Amino acid sequence: MAYIPALNSTGWGPDQRYLMDHFRDIHSDPRVCEIVRESRIEYYYWDVYNGAGLSPPRPGLTDVDTGTGFELVASADTAKVFRITACDPNPS
Repeated sequence: MAYIPALNSTGWGPDQRYLMDHFRDIHSDPRVCEIVRESRIEYYYWDVYNGAGLSPPRPGLTDVDTGTGFELVASADTAKVFRITACDPNPS
């Protein structure tokens, strides 16, 4: 089950909406990690179309720096799945 449904925004709660706008600030916005931990979100799915051209727009899913705090676990074609480590309580 997706934490943030890609096509239907009518049921999004405040935390889901916050991540849609701010997930890319994961390295600087403590609220992002707070939501990630409380919601037990472990993975971030990225594709070429993340946030682009969708209504409503999802600016928080574009330009996410996955260079640190993310571990690539799978990829195919243009899609990638990362394990989120940026919010680990004791990052190694």
